[in-house]
Amino acid sequence: MLPSANKYIWRQWLGFSKAHTQVGLSFDRSGLNVVTLAGSPCEIDWFSHYPMTIPIDQQPVKLFSTGVVDACTQIAKKINQQAYQLMVSIPDPLIVFRRFQVDTPIKGDKAIQSYIEWRIAQEQGEVDAGYVSNYQIMHQDNNHQQILAQALPRSVMMALQTLFEETNLLPHIVDSNARFVFNHYYAQLMFNQLSGAMVICQTDYWTLMIWEEQGYLNFFRSHWYTQKDTEVTPQLSSIANTIEQTIKSYLGANERNQVENVFLTGIAQFRDELAPLLETKMTHPVILLETQVQSVWPIGKAIPDGISFENTIRVALS
Repeated sequence: MLPSANKYIWRQWLGFSKAHTQVGLSFDRSGLNVVTLAGSPCEIDWFSHYPMTIPIDQQPVKLFSTGVVDACTQIAKKINQQAYQLMVSIPDPLIVFRRFQVDTPIKGDKAIQSYIEWRIAQEQGEVDAGYVSNYQIMHQDNNHQQILAQALPRSVMMALQTLFEETNLLPHIVDSNARFVFNHYYAQLMFNQLSGAMVICQTDYWTLMIWEEQGYLNFFRSHWYTQKDTEVTPQLSSIANTIEQTIKSYLGANERNQVENVFLTGIAQFRDELAPLLETKMTHPVILLETQVQSVWPIGKAIPDGISFENTIRVALS
């Protein structure tokens, strides 16, 4: 979710450059999905879903609850006998994205990160909790500095690090779900080198991201659904209104801001129900993006009902 499509945020662990098995592990608010892809052509080898009794944004500070630890231990036993590349996505509402302009340029990586984490903690009213951040300098001269930054609560990062250490899992990349989605569809999103917006409807939340024509992310917002997934449909009209007003505010904030394409992806049910609502509000047609699950699903094996592995497949393929 940093502005450039080929740069990931938290490369905390070094993975295998030539993995035999690609593994996607995606957290929702109350569940954990895993998919392994192997072979040539790439095909799903194994998939599973693990419910979480404690939502991810309420997990213990230093270690996830027992159910998540047990699930990751099972995953590790399944994949640790082979070379693998593990991609881990975390829910977008846990991410804070900001674009800062500093009148006096800040020098040094640690100083910039400290400034970002202090600013975000002040804005979020969580000064004591703290954040871990990454950033990119968009522009700098003698008089000012433009910083594009994203941050994750330090407690969540500590919990993830402890979880993977305790269960003997070695992630290659840990990043926001939106970042994996953007990279998965990058060729389609940037085919004409135009600015655009993408709405992502997940099981537990929705995300809006807007980028400039160079592909640099300029705006990001994500929210949990206000009720459980069985009651999401009544919320979609309100979500469409929020997206419309947010894009209008974005366009009005700076005369250089543009949105020339609008894309929609995510859980098929929510995506298909939200599409006509957005169509009536956007000045451009809404382009639906789909993950071709059938292309990697083993012949003769039924795709399970009720649980979407599309997002986890996108993560594994990144």
